[in-house]
Amino acid sequence: MEKTLLRFFFCTFCLIGVALSAKAQKFVYDLDFLFYFDNREYHSPYSDAQTLLGARLSPEIGVSIDDNTQGLHRLMAGAQYCQPLNKNFLDAKLMPTLYYQYKKKGYNLHFGAVPYRKLMHTLPEFYLSDSINYAHPNLYGALVQITGKRGFLELYCDWYGLQSRTTREAFQLMVDGEFRAKVFYAGGYISLTHLANKAAPEPRLGVCEKFSVNPLVGINLSPITPLDSFTVQAGYILGYNRERETATQHISHGVHADIYLQWRFLALRNNFFYGNNFMPFFKELGAEFHRGNPFFQSKIYNRTDLIVYLFRKDFVECRFAWNIHYTPNDKIGHQQQIILQFNLGKALPKNRRKIVRQKTCYFRFKVSTVISGLAPILGRSTVSPKPMLT
Repeated sequence: MEKTLLRFFFCTFCLIGVALSAKAQKFVYDLDFLFYFDNREYHSPYSDAQTLLGARLSPEIGVSIDDNTQGLHRLMAGAQYCQPLNKNFLDAKLMPTLYYQYKKKGYNLHFGAVPYRKLMHTLPEFYLSDSINYAHPNLYGALVQITGKRGFLELYCDWYGLQSRTTREAFQLMVDGEFRAKVFYAGGYISLTHLANKAAPEPRLGVCEKFSVNPLVGINLSPITPLDSFTVQAGYILGYNRERETATQHISHGVHADIYLQWRFLALRNNFFYGNNFMPFFKELGAEFHRGNPFFQSKIYNRTDLIVYLFRKDFVECRFAWNIHYTPNDKIGHQQQIILQFNLGKALPKNRRKIVRQKTCYFRFKVSTVISGLAPILGRSTVSPKPMLT
């Protein structure tokens, strides 16, 4: 077993070395860090009171080929290390990040285990809650992005549940886009979620599907006001939920209105929803099927975030937020958050980033020397070949 692992790492090392020795290729890297303190004081049937405290470290390394005619090709490997700070190492999660990226003017494609931060926009809360975003930072599948002068179109498939005897098969398809015309914009989301059975011989649990559309319109008043940011948008949500085994069907619909204001280090965000239960199977299936904020089970839901940016740079941001949750017939819920995000790639000065992107890494080594040195470990005799790379 040990020799097999050593041979694997040896072959991986040689392949990386060969790749980096080619002049057309570059060594690239990134490092992302997230700290979160999330205290939830709820008195609601929709969500439990709890405190979440943790950190996430996301290193990536890879090889990039940048061709003016063929576009950019990038192969990245890394990990998402999620550590609850009030737990020990055994409670931590280590998830692989591994993806291929192709980028050409107007197109950006990713295939593999891709960080959610690659999305053009943060998903709305009725599609992805804070809790899931903390602990499940990758999408598993493909991400396709098309951009233009006036907007973008984005499509991804996230196969977040691989069928096994302990896990139900689950995936989500999402299409979103935006078109801008001066201060106005229009766009929306189309989503399909599928939850199936566990692998045999586990008993059948049924197959559930959810299809939803969310057209929206908005206005960005930031350029014509003294505020740093001022946006208002409104949309309509229509959802169709089905459980095949019992032929249960449920149609959800409602309207939402969102406003965001920011002046210097102060910000206010308000999200309002009015409709019927957008998550009709949440009590039976929970976040395995409905991955959004469970407060959207209420007919009326309002969330107000009062935000203070403690410090904010291109590469690091730390903010405190006091969030107020309102649903009818329940006590007002309070949530306090401290969120810190750091990105190493953005920390480099512009001239340094330019060098990292454009300068070829001239990693040169002799394969014969490496093979000869590791031959005793691999348990086989070798004859030093003529150096192919010098």
